[in-house]
Amino acid sequence: MDHGNNGNTTGIEPTKLLTQSDNDLFQLMTNLFDDCTVFDNDLRAVGHDMIQTFRNNAGGQYSNPVLNQKVQVSSELYNF
Repeated sequence: MDHGNNGNTTGIEPTKLLTQSDNDLFQLMTNLFDDCTVFDNDLRAVGHDMIQTFRNNAGGQYSNPVLNQKVQVSSELYNF
């Protein structure tokens, strides 16, 4: 699979997601955040806050002080 807007989507079938309710999709998103933050409760809370922001349809840019701090000290950011 390629990145960007012109990637090859062969074999990717989002039809299952298209038939899900919003509640089911938000639950899947929550499960994904929980699985990816199993060792970091602070980031898990950020994920839940971000999901709630999406649910509220708040719009605009998402910002969170905990996320900002984690990014600032990230070795991945410095390596980039």
